[in-house]
Amino acid sequence: MNRTTASLGFWASLVAFACATAYSAAQIISPPLLPVLYFPWNEILIIAPSFVLPLAYIIALNCVDAYAPEERKIWTHMALSFGLLYAAFVCFTYIIQLATVIPFTLKGMGDQVNLFRLTTSDGHWIQAVDGLGYAFMSVSALFAALAFPKEERWLRRSLFAHGLLAPFIILPLWIPLMIVVGMLWFITGPTSLIFLARFFKTSSSASYTGSQ
Repeated sequence: MNRTTASLGFWASLVAFACATAYSAAQIISPPLLPVLYFPWNEILIIAPSFVLPLAYIIALNCVDAYAPEERKIWTHMALSFGLLYAAFVCFTYIIQLATVIPFTLKGMGDQVNLFRLTTSDGHWIQAVDGLGYAFMSVSALFAALAFPKEERWLRRSLFAHGLLAPFIILPLWIPLMIVVGMLWFITGPTSLIFLARFFKTSSSASYTGSQ
C-alpha cells in the first residue's frame, strides 16, 4: 500500500472512530437511557457526528479497496456498495433533522415537522430509513472483513462482530426488545473503526520505512 493511501485511510478511519464514539456517548447520556442531555443539545450532539461518520467511512472504504489485492476486490466492492447505501440513507435523514426539524422546533413550530422527527412515534417512517441505513453499514463491515488476510485477526473479528449486528439494528422496528442487542453498536462501531485506523497507521509506517 502506498503511503498516501495508508495516510488517508488512517485519518478517515480516525475521524469515523471519533464520530462513532461521540455519537455513542451522546446517545447514552440522552433520554431514554441516561437523562443528562436534553433538547436541543442531545439531538445536535447525536446527529452532527452521525452526519460526518458516513462520509469518513466511505473514504476509509475506498482506501481499503485500493489496498486489497485483485482476488479480494469483490469483497471491497460489496463493502463500498452497501457503505454508499448507508451514507445515502442516513445523510438524507440527518440533514432533515439539522436543517429542518431542530430549527423549526426551536422556533416553536415543532408540530409542523413531527412527521420527520427521529425521536417521535409520528416519525416512524424516518426511523425505518435510519435503521435500514445502519443495517447496511453493518453489512458493509461484514464484507470489508473479508478483504483482509487472516493475520489481521482483530480487525477481521471486530468488523465481523459489527456486521453480525445488522438484523438486530433493523428488527427493533417490529420487535422493540431487539434494540438491547442492537445497542452493542456502541461497542462494535468504534472498536472496528479504531482497529481499521491502526491497520492503516501500521501500513503507513511500513510504507515509509520501505521507501527509505
